[in-house]
Amino acid sequence: ALKPFTYALAFEEGETPATVLPDVPSEFPTGEEGVLYRPRNYDQHFRGPLLARHALAGSQNVPAVALVASVGVPNVLRFLRSLGFSTLDKTGAYYGLGLTLGDAEVRLDELVAAYSAFARGGTVVAPTMIRQPVPSASHVRMSPRTAFWISSILSDDDARAYAFGRGSSLEFPFQVAVKTGTSQAYH
Repeated sequence: ALKPFTYALAFEEGETPATVLPDVPSEFPTGEEGVLYRPRNYDQHFRGPLLARHALAGSQNVPAVALVASVGVPNVLRFLRSLGFSTLDKTGAYYGLGLTLGDAEVRLDELVAAYSAFARGGTVVAPTMIRQPVPSASHVRMSPRTAFWISSILSDDDARAYAFGRGSSLEFPFQVAVKTGTSQAYH
């Protein structure tokens, strides 16, 4: 569920939905000497070079890990914290490249608030549980262009069809942005 934020940061740093990402068997160094991280996609298939649009829409793991390796785990972590994720209290080295794949616990209310920034043109509004007479503070955390691109990708049935098929439960009779999410234990 955190992949879109990795893509958003990369888009803020100059990448686009047309950026080509590798979806090939890959190895990445870890914090442990001699230990390599070999990410796999959920379906265990590699598709070769993918446009960022298709990689995110199809929720592919390998391109997301390549992207977080490119922009840097500490930068993704800072970006996630700026979006309001309060549970991310460890270092980038602790989470590693799996941060974008769900190797960190986040609160549902904070996840919803962060996702709403895509619909709000990049503005994050702090969640509240009780209606308050004064609106919650809001902060612009990404450009309207990036927010639009992520929303467009997550609402593109054609871009995710290769991974989820046509007529899947991710397709609705109206336009809606959707994203799958899997925890470390496949929950």
